Amino acid sequence: MKKLGLIGALLLVCAVPASAAKLPILASHDWWPVYSPDSRSIAFTRLNGQGRLFTLEVVTPGGRVVRLAQAVSQLLPSWSPDSSRLAYQSGGRIYTVARDGSGRRSLANGLSPDWSPDGVSIAYVRGGALHVGSKVLATQVIAKPDWSPDGKEIAFARTDGIHVVTLAGAERQAAPSLGEPSSPAWSFDGTRLAYTVARRVFVVSADGSSKPRQVAGPFRSIGPLAWAPAGDLVAFTADGKLLGAWLTPTERTTVLATGAEVGASFAPGDVHGRVLAYSAARAACPGHSGIRLYESTMLTGTCTVTGTAAADVIQGTGSPGDLVVAGAGNDRVRANDGHTDRVDCGAGRDTVWADRADRLSRCEIVHR
Repeated sequence: MKKLGLIGALLLVCAVPASAAKLPILASHDWWPVYSPDSRSIAFTRLNGQGRLFTLEVVTPGGRVVRLAQAVSQLLPSWSPDSSRLAYQSGGRIYTVARDGSGRRSLANGLSPDWSPDGVSIAYVRGGALHVGSKVLATQVIAKPDWSPDGKEIAFARTDGIHVVTLAGAERQAAPSLGEPSSPAWSFDGTRLAYTVARRVFVVSADGSSKPRQVAGPFRSIGPLAWAPAGDLVAFTADGKLLGAWLTPTERTTVLATGAEVGASFAPGDVHGRVLAYSAARAACPGHSGIRLYESTMLTGTCTVTGTAAADVIQGTGSPGDLVVAGAGNDRVRANDGHTDRVDCGAGRDTVWADRADRLSRCEIVHR
């Protein structure tokens, strides 16, 4: 399934009542990686294959994955500065949880949390207002705010542009509106902000002393922006590629990798700024994705589409290499995508639509 089709299907899921027709189980996708400050773990969001849940997961470079939370939309995780806990949104509330999944705490009603660099405060948005503790620092806020590296200011987006506010409430506009902007991202040295407008990437001085510069785009679709620690590169996923907008010595955009999906993140502890995690299609089964290290290994993801003990409707991807494990129940499996897949129907009386090259086991009713 194409990414845009998958997103559309998931958006529809949120509006479908529980009494509606049974939704198909799809391949899961691992998107939106976020490196921990100590560079030892990566938080990411898994679009659950059962089509109803987003789950917050953490993976270590060794490949161990821990599930922390679930919601019906993005969880937008933010790490504490000591990398021991994460803040996230779920059901209109902000929660915190330890990186091992223990000690979940409810913090406040709100969305889009961002942990301060000193670990004392969490900024979040409620009703369009930017909150830090009991203070309201700004209104008409859209998207996720971002603390400056020194913890003295917070950048945020409004429909009229990118703004920066101090903890005392003094506000300035860093970039005027060229359309509705995305969440801004601070450079590691705190001097610049990167953001997107109309699927184009812009960089501006955080103090508002320069005009915004377009450094990449336009694209059909674009993921969140990630600054390299060295400040010479902004990486992002767009149109199925991992791209880099180089800012020095000359501004240019290069393809770092193909087969990308949604989201990229640099390891903060890498002073050379080249340890980069991103969401990538799995080579063995391109309809599935996981979190990959740039020019290195795949850390997460699977080629398996897994059913439950109930009677499921299971939809394979439009790419080769699926392994469908239907489980118990009288399942209906569609794997007739023109590619070679494997289907284990499991217990129950199952019906499968498959190609002649597909390998099937324990399937009672077969349509080829």
